[in-house]
Amino acid sequence: YRQVAAMINSLNPDKFTLLLTSLIQKLHDKSARLFSDEEEEKLGNMFGVTPKDLKDILECLSYTFEQSAFTSTSPEDLHTVLISGGFDEAHARAVSATWSAEASAYVTRLKDQKLGYQALKSVDYQLNMVMHESDLSRQQDPVGIFELKIGDPANSR
Repeated sequence: YRQVAAMINSLNPDKFTLLLTSLIQKLHDKSARLFSDEEEEKLGNMFGVTPKDLKDILECLSYTFEQSAFTSTSPEDLHTVLISGGFDEAHARAVSATWSAEASAYVTRLKDQKLGYQALKSVDYQLNMVMHESDLSRQQDPVGIFELKIGDPANSR
């Protein structure tokens, strides 16, 4: 985390704020990438970082916002944590200001999402009984077969 914090500290704080705003507005959508390849290339050129470093920066910031949402971290507490994690004052202030402005909307978007992607659509079952009877023994061999059909809850069929 401290290595990524050092990379973040080297970024232009004004452009960094734009990155934060764009990131937190896209972060809730797990079905799509945060940025396209073209956007990532532009970001890398704008900040002067390698694609691997940009990936690390985006993952660090994403993790920070996600954890802040799940723990209901206040902007002030987030600022303190970032400073102790190696962020400089300007970048920690930018992250906490973005969190202050966007937290409510981000948490609302997270709450609107479904946690499970699959839902039980139907259940079919079959029960077969094999009965044996003789003077020596009585035997029953039940065999049950269950078929559980699951699917995306967004699709009706």
